[in-house]
Amino acid sequence: MVVLACSAAFWPAYDRYEAIGPSFIEAPTLSSAKIVRGHASETNGTFSLRVSGGKSSIVEFALPGAERQRLLRVCGRLETTDVKVGRFSWSMARLVLVQRNAKNRWISGSHVTKALEGTQKSRRYCREFEVRPEAAGLSLALQHLGSTGQARFSALSVVPVRIRPSFGWWRGVFAMAWVATAAFYVRLACRRRLWWLILPNAALIVFGVLMPGDWVKDGAEYAKREVVSAVERTSSARCRAPSNSVSGRPEGEVAPKGKRRDPAAERAIEQMNRFEKEVGGAHVVGHFALFASLGALALLSLRPARRGIPGVVATLVGLILFAVSTELLQYLTMDRTPGVRDAAIDVGGMALGIVFAGLWLASDRLFRKGRAMIPLEREGK
Repeated sequence: MVVLACSAAFWPAYDRYEAIGPSFIEAPTLSSAKIVRGHASETNGTFSLRVSGGKSSIVEFALPGAERQRLLRVCGRLETTDVKVGRFSWSMARLVLVQRNAKNRWISGSHVTKALEGTQKSRRYCREFEVRPEAAGLSLALQHLGSTGQARFSALSVVPVRIRPSFGWWRGVFAMAWVATAAFYVRLACRRRLWWLILPNAALIVFGVLMPGDWVKDGAEYAKREVVSAVERTSSARCRAPSNSVSGRPEGEVAPKGKRRDPAAERAIEQMNRFEKEVGGAHVVGHFALFASLGALALLSLRPARRGIPGVVATLVGLILFAVSTELLQYLTMDRTPGVRDAAIDVGGMALGIVFAGLWLASDRLFRKGRAMIPLEREGK
């Protein structure tokens, strides 16, 4: 509990990065933009992008000298009104750090600071990016790729940063504290029945929490890039399909009126959108299933004398603390952050696992009680 409370109080208030120079973009205006496409306007530093007639809006600012940095923090306020997702799953309002190589081709990888749809109030978003070694030029792009609505961007900044020297020390201190706590609970778990199933389950959860986010993102970017290539190969030259930003082509291009896409390109687009949904769905299902199995095993491992309401409540509280702890562990990584949604999924999964395990134990008890009553009924006859 002490380690959990200290982590919850310290890490949200601690900034592991520190600025090492001024922002590469200051008081930007439309006249200073590298690219202006679609319906875009600017008033007192606030950029308003509107979509009309299916034509996307993009404003892009060059960041000279940013390619020589190692880490950049991109920040900006983003507000949306009635933004509807376009043809692709990423077609919405986005704040993007664009990295291009010497051939002026888009370098794939993590590049979106924030993407919003629907109606969202103005809020400041920040994200750190690693500058790729092959990057020859960087730019900041304000994009509205949805089908309708308006997006407003303001308070833009791209600041070179570095990791604070104290981050390594603090991470080491908390890592040792968490290891000591884990060792204590492993000893307790080994006293339970089914410990040989509980410990591997908990280890899988911790591995998934500490796994670098780039492993998943890079795989998703590669798959999207392959599908985009299929779209470009199968689409006709006169009826160009809108491509994803990772392909290096301008986004938001639409086919001329009266022209229809190649059926193969349509299928490729559907496959890409389906892939995006499946990646997010697999993440949710994985969280839910692992914690559901852990909840069921934790209840089944209780000895019969402790399977009453107090024992079940104690088990549920312990599992909730474990779920919160695994989320807070993500502060020790470089590219993962805790999420309330993930914690809610974890708690829901373990609660369902406990319910199913409880029903199974209750039905088993009734079955055994029924079998024990049969000889007594025969003796009575």
